[in-house]
Amino acid sequence: MLIGTVASVLGVTFAATDTYYIGVDVNTPSGLKNYKSMIQLNDTSFDIWPSNPHSRQPNVKGEAIYCDLGDDKNLVVLLGFRGDHYGLNTLRILPWRTAGHRVKHTKKHQPFISGRYDLTGDPTPLLVTFANNDDRTSMAKVSRDLMAPLYGEGFSINRIWVEMTNSPYKDGEIQDRLPWLQDGFGGVEAYDPFKAVGLHNVGNPFVKNF
Repeated sequence: MLIGTVASVLGVTFAATDTYYIGVDVNTPSGLKNYKSMIQLNDTSFDIWPSNPHSRQPNVKGEAIYCDLGDDKNLVVLLGFRGDHYGLNTLRILPWRTAGHRVKHTKKHQPFISGRYDLTGDPTPLLVTFANNDDRTSMAKVSRDLMAPLYGEGFSINRIWVEMTNSPYKDGEIQDRLPWLQDGFGGVEAYDPFKAVGLHNVGNPFVKNF
């Protein structure tokens, strides 16, 4: 009991924290617009139990990106990905995976990676839009390569990227933009709009909390 308590205390005291941005640059008729939100990984595990290092997984905190494109047009970059709709597995390793580093959970600290890297293939975030921000059922799926038919000529994704940072974590604005999120994500019925646009097993793709 005492050893377990000490391990817990030390884990909290010596938590390994990594923070990074997920960003999207959108071409619009009025020029290039840039949006981003922060993700924080907090690993409170401590290597006092080395027999099962692969059980160590950092906790994830972060928000989806809300992009106000003007003229009542919006784009939301979800915290779910192609090949990982739930998102947590990808978010825990995203900067390193995108930069070509293999993440080893036997190590306490992962290297800080400088630079901005494009998200393509499976680690591409899922995209949606809302006709009415007050109504979750007004959500529609957005194709990264086919924005013009939905938004109009001149709209396209320039790049979606990830970048590690030493800046302190800050909350985004997704819960202010989508008021129904403030009441909690809801029960089983909350997932119906996602199923309607072909997204399954997404958990809460707007907000991740420790």
